[in-house]
Amino acid sequence: MRRKALMQHMNHSTTDLKRPQWRLDADTANGVVSTFGEGAMAPVQVFRSVAMAVFSVVCLQRLSLARRKTLRDEEAQVMANMIQVYVEATRSWMAKEVRVPIASVLQDPTMNFGGGGGGADKGLKKKYKALLFPKKVPKNTPQALVQLKVRKK
Repeated sequence: MRRKALMQHMNHSTTDLKRPQWRLDADTANGVVSTFGEGAMAPVQVFRSVAMAVFSVVCLQRLSLARRKTLRDEEAQVMANMIQVYVEATRSWMAKEVRVPIASVLQDPTMNFGGGGGGADKGLKKKYKALLFPKKVPKNTPQALVQLKVRKK
C-alpha cells in the first residue's frame, strides 16, 4: 500500500497533472490552450494541497528555529570559552602589574589603612601578606636532606 502511494507521488507524467478550476477558467479566458487533456482538481485535492502548503511552511519554520537554537547554544559555548581565556590572561597580567604598587604600599609603615595606629601591618598587610609576599624557600638543612634520603629509599 505504501509503495503504491510512493510510486504515485513519484510519477511525473504530464497527463496526471491537475490544476484548480479557477486556473483552468483563467487560462481559457486569456486564450491559453492546454495541449494536455487535464481536468480540474477535486475539492478534496485542493484542500489537501492547501493543507500541505500550510503544513510545509510551519514545518520549515520549526526546523529553522531549532537550527537557530542549536547554533545559538554552540556560539554561546564558544563565546564563554573565549571569555574564559581572556579572563585568565587579564588576571595574570594584572597580578604582575599590580603586585609592585600594592607591595610598596603595604611595606610602608607610615601608611595607615586600618583606622588604628601601627601602619599597614594592622590592616591590609595581614590580609595580603601570604599572597604578595610568598614564603622564601628554606635552605637545605642537613635534617631535611636526611628526611629526603629516607623517603627516597
